[in-house]
Amino acid sequence: MESHELHPKPAWLVILLLLAWSLPLIPMLQHNAARGVRWTLTTNAGVNFYAGNHEGCRGRFRPPPGIEFFRATADASTQAASDDSRTPSSMALPPTLAERALTTKAVAASERAADSAYWFERAGAWIRSQPADFAILLARKSGLVLQNSEVGQIESPSFHRQRLPVLRIFWVGWGLLVSLAVVGLWSGWRQHPTRAATQRLVLLIVSLLLPCVIFFVTARYRLVAVPLLCVLAGIGSTALVTEWRMQRRRFWVSLVLCAAIFLLTRVGGQPSLSRMAWENAQMAER
Repeated sequence: MESHELHPKPAWLVILLLLAWSLPLIPMLQHNAARGVRWTLTTNAGVNFYAGNHEGCRGRFRPPPGIEFFRATADASTQAASDDSRTPSSMALPPTLAERALTTKAVAASERAADSAYWFERAGAWIRSQPADFAILLARKSGLVLQNSEVGQIESPSFHRQRLPVLRIFWVGWGLLVSLAVVGLWSGWRQHPTRAATQRLVLLIVSLLLPCVIFFVTARYRLVAVPLLCVLAGIGSTALVTEWRMQRRRFWVSLVLCAAIFLLTRVGGQPSLSRMAWENAQMAER
């Protein structure tokens, strides 16, 4: 008797994936609809796109001119706290922040901040007028995605690592994952039975990291790709052990490749020490 395996057709598979992807978004649609904003997932897509794609951008988050996220609320609460001798201003938290709706308009205290179309148009105008600068920016963001440093935005991993010694024992960072993942990719690609699976895995990782290139690079945007990178890194680690035991010459080639990628992930990407970096660290602390 012949056995027939059941394989879902590609069209149905795409539909199932889209349904699975949309399930986590339904509560947000319901939340916004209950507050009078129908069919809206976010109002900060445009301002975020502009924050990573306008003149002077270097691949990280760069606040649009005139938009100060949390600043208006925080400044008001800090001033109120400084008037109270019992509460040091450095310890003050914005008391009105939790009472306000967490929309772009409320957080930035600006009607214009929630106008996504306006910011998309401004970014598009800059891209059309400076296509060469935009291409360089995309290349810079692509390189920044691969750097070992954790780029902070609303959090600062390096700040927490300095003040919480227990975090320093987690020595496996992005650079080591990427270098071992490249070895895993090379190993999987050499073997014909695993080539197609490796290709699909790499495409999925690229799709997860694509928002960093489209918008801006930050640690929390990169974090979603870590589990899949761990899969490739595990394949790379296994390949190194196997080659050490059975194919010593290939082992040295893989080791040199791994070391070269690891060093390349550490050649740049360090942010300048600025007031904004310190404010981001303080926001993470709060």
